Amino acid sequence: MPDRKTTRLQSQVDEDRHPKSNITIRKAVEQWLEVVVLEDTTRERYDDLIRLYILPTFGDLQAAKLDAEPLERFYARLHRCRSMCNGKARASHTCRPLSSSTTRKIHYIIRRALGRAVRWRHLGVNKAAMAIAPSPQRTEPDPPSADEAARLPNAAWSDPEWVCCSG
Repeated sequence: MPDRKTTRLQSQVDEDRHPKSNITIRKAVEQWLEVVVLEDTTRERYDDLIRLYILPTFGDLQAAKLDAEPLERFYARLHRCRSMCNGKARASHTCRPLSSSTTRKIHYIIRRALGRAVRWRHLGVNKAAMAIAPSPQRTEPDPPSADEAARLPNAAWSDPEWVCCSG
């Protein structure tokens, strides 16, 4: 009679959910970057996000061990402080949260890289797809007043860079 671990493993194999390799998050992201089509500016931004946030936190972790909980905790920490400090006040540090749109980009990178790893059969399941990305932050618009809006055309007209020449 098989024990519980053997039964659980067999169930995962039957459902094709077992990890097929020891691929790390770093390797999955690198492989995804090799084939994804991105504009140059987008690639530069993603490279920065990967270097600053993803690799220091998850780079050496086996992708199969990543789960929704550590991802969502990671996103929450980024929303408190982009330096991912412990939240204790220090004279040399002021916490500055990372914007929700940037955190969503980080989630997109991880989710897409692991999705590709699933498609290439390095992983059985993309657990990053189970994580909830941060909600976009609602911003209150701050439109110019009527007087400020009325002054804009005059200010533009007086600036030679903005004036269109008829000739």
